[in-house]
Amino acid sequence: MRFTDKWGDLLENGSWSGVMGQVTSRAADFAVCPVRLLPDRQPYVQYSAVLHIQDIHFLFRHPRRSHIRNIFFEPLSTQVWWCVLVLVSASTLLLLIHVRQERRLSHLDNRLSFVWFTMLETYLQQGPATEIFRLFSTRLLISFSCAFSFVLMQFYGAFIVGSLLSESSRSIVSLKALYDSNMALGMENISYNFPIFTDTRNQLVRDVYEKKICKSGEHNVLTLQQGAERIIQGRFAFHSAIDRMYRQLLDLKMDEGEFCDLQKIIFNPPYDAASVMPKGSPWREHLAHALLVLRTSGLMQYNEKKWMVPRPDCSLFRAQAAEVDLEHFAPALLALALAMMASALVFLLELFLHWLPDFRRRLGVVSMST
Repeated sequence: MRFTDKWGDLLENGSWSGVMGQVTSRAADFAVCPVRLLPDRQPYVQYSAVLHIQDIHFLFRHPRRSHIRNIFFEPLSTQVWWCVLVLVSASTLLLLIHVRQERRLSHLDNRLSFVWFTMLETYLQQGPATEIFRLFSTRLLISFSCAFSFVLMQFYGAFIVGSLLSESSRSIVSLKALYDSNMALGMENISYNFPIFTDTRNQLVRDVYEKKICKSGEHNVLTLQQGAERIIQGRFAFHSAIDRMYRQLLDLKMDEGEFCDLQKIIFNPPYDAASVMPKGSPWREHLAHALLVLRTSGLMQYNEKKWMVPRPDCSLFRAQAAEVDLEHFAPALLALALAMMASALVFLLELFLHWLPDFRRRLGVVSMST
């Protein structure tokens, strides 16, 4: 048994390195490791039947609910929000007319601020008190406004809860979508990875390699373990053998939730790999018979299933792990922060307006004394 660190490249003197070099020089009778079926190797060695089919694709954790930029406005379309705004404004103006009539029956504040806060309480289902208004028409307006608010809240809340419990659609499902996303891209530092991006006429594949993987200031050609660690962190797509990457992710204790987020981007066909031996080797018939025995006995399929990691039942996990992350809750926090800042600025303006007459009066007294 001989070992080497590469499959083999054709050297300038016409010889081969790695596994190909040992087989062509007859230092080895045949290769145990699968070797890709490539046209430039065909004249130098003979292949056995296919031993393994290798899937080499991009793998990453797909961002959750990437299509929802603001979860507070997403449940209703733009047209519906405009209709709600028009209805709230119309009901506020109508209540203002009712309040003017209510003043004849009781001492009621008819300022616009009172009307606005009354309708705000109604749509938020917090009031107002029943003894404030006497007219039946006013109570009818508030009652139907409250009913409308209740139906609107049911639609609104049901959409948010349903979107959290249901499986969200995935938008990054092609190489073009991956390239246009804000995710960082990398690949495994292994010999067969580089020709995929360099020996191609597909301009998109070249752009992925030149502008994303080899981006200036970043080092994204990593080992398998480094790529797996960055996949777990998120926002990173790594190009490597899928079966080896799945096994590496399990070794790093990746949990089921993160495993269910995994997404593959397939843009190149899988590789057929076989054993190689020198031309005219007497081992050809023996290896062919041995591979047929392995397949008919089920040992080949058994080992393929053993190395391929089965995916968990993600539907059960999603039903248990529904949450609103900070990315989607940030607009509410931002709105509250802006409201607090606006309130502080208005408060300072009120203090200034209250202090300005006194300042002018004192300034006038000082001028008269002078």
